[in-house]
Amino acid sequence: YILSAVDQVRAYEEVMAGVHDNRPLPSFVDNGLLAEHLRIATLLRVTSTPNYWINGTPVAGADLERIENLLRAAGEKETTSSKQRRTK
Repeated sequence: YILSAVDQVRAYEEVMAGVHDNRPLPSFVDNGLLAEHLRIATLLRVTSTPNYWINGTPVAGADLERIENLLRAAGEKETTSSKQRRTK
């Protein structure tokens, strides 16, 4: 729906605001943009989105708990490192 909308920004905002929750989407004509995105993703070998690398550790998908744990661990490591530098 969003990719085929005449006003994609408005369509996105409506979807994110829940305007179309629990009801059919407005009618639209497929403009082929989704197929084009899929074709490009296939060429680039993209298998999931989003992809993150946190301090060299790959995270496939929006695994928020894993992302938060990796960021927390990185922050703790930095804090420990900073304290060690100050005591030298």
